[in-house]
Amino acid sequence: MAYPHPGVVQAAQDPSNGIMQPNELSGIDIYSIRASVPSPFINVLCATGINESSLAPLVYAKWANASLPVNMRTLPNQVDTPDPYLGGTEFDSLFEGGPDYGLSKWPPVFPKLPAEYNTIANDTTGCDYGRNAVYVLGKGGDLVTNNFALCELRVGQTPACSTQYNASSNVATLEVICEDPNDQMSFLSSSPIAVSGNASYSNEWPKIASMWIRSINMDSGAVEPNSSNARLWPELLFAEPQYDWTGELVLDKNLPSPAEALAVMSGCTLLQSAQDAPFVEFWNYSGFGNMLELPTRQWFTASVHQQQYASGGTAGYEQAFNVVLFAVFFINVRILVYWLWHRVWYIDFSDPRILLGLAMNSHPNRQLAESSLRNSPCEGPRYDQFWKVQENADGLVHMVSPSLESKCGQRSLISSWKPRTPKVFSQLVQTVTSPVSIVKEKFGSFSRLKG
Repeated sequence: MAYPHPGVVQAAQDPSNGIMQPNELSGIDIYSIRASVPSPFINVLCATGINESSLAPLVYAKWANASLPVNMRTLPNQVDTPDPYLGGTEFDSLFEGGPDYGLSKWPPVFPKLPAEYNTIANDTTGCDYGRNAVYVLGKGGDLVTNNFALCELRVGQTPACSTQYNASSNVATLEVICEDPNDQMSFLSSSPIAVSGNASYSNEWPKIASMWIRSINMDSGAVEPNSSNARLWPELLFAEPQYDWTGELVLDKNLPSPAEALAVMSGCTLLQSAQDAPFVEFWNYSGFGNMLELPTRQWFTASVHQQQYASGGTAGYEQAFNVVLFAVFFINVRILVYWLWHRVWYIDFSDPRILLGLAMNSHPNRQLAESSLRNSPCEGPRYDQFWKVQENADGLVHMVSPSLESKCGQRSLISSWKPRTPKVFSQLVQTVTSPVSIVKEKFGSFSRLKG
């Protein structure tokens, strides 16, 4: 069973990476990180349905030279055997024990057989450095004929997985994705020569497993305390073997197997052990005692998907602003339809060239002329004059005062302008042209140049 690398969470919350957290944006920030890092895994291998005679070579109380009763205070020094491999056992091929599998591949030795619904552990105490496994021996109830189970627990790292971390204001998930041939973020994709399999097993984890076993009281079967954890786990042992129609042994679909239960129970040790661990499969730092004097950061390949804004409100009362949003939207649509319907654009009289031409063609205003004769500046109310743009018979466009319109005999091109729109756009045009009408009444009308 593989587990995600918890260092990805630490990296996501590190300020140096600049990833905004959900609590910084009122809960609207959501992000997902897919990291190409090795993933710790635990391998639990169990042999069930074992009888007492098969376990005799592994139980000190069953040895011919055993000192009984077993003194738990003197173990393992009490165990005296010239052959640490015990001359070979029937479990060597299953658990890869014996000299054929390397040095210190000794089979586990237990002080005595556990009582019903109890467990005893062998956590390699007193053995040379190099053993990478711990063992748990348990016994089921009377309903089980061969009611002993022996399990081996080992921990390593696999490059065939990637770690994904999803964070939002409501929930955060950390998951591992393994054995996906299309996963471009697996550690094997970024490091093709990564170590895997038996070569990746950790020799340090048994020290942590030893404390974990004692903390949940899975090693107290020698004194038969009948602890709760030791009681529940043996109940998963099969009362009778189950076979499918092909004659192969199958597991109970309604209950986890003993190996699955141990993998879940010990999974917390993997997550805690991987905290502050490198994002590679080896320790690539040197120093006194092979330790870092100060913490340091390490880079790893990852893809980040982040949402830093929301198009809608995040609180209930903010839904009221939707009325304003829809109103602005429909007003813009109506204005757009109006301008698409009236594609003839009027001349921009703010253009200096056109404004100069209008000034040259226009008659002087009476008040402006009087101010010129009096040689006094035109200020204040003298600028308060109505004007409009007209076209005379010669085609010249100029500005005139309404009081001179009847004398000059000029006409306005748009003084009688009406919207040429069908009924369906009547309300639309009315909304848009109403301010135009006010401007026309106040300042006059605009004309269009010909030619």
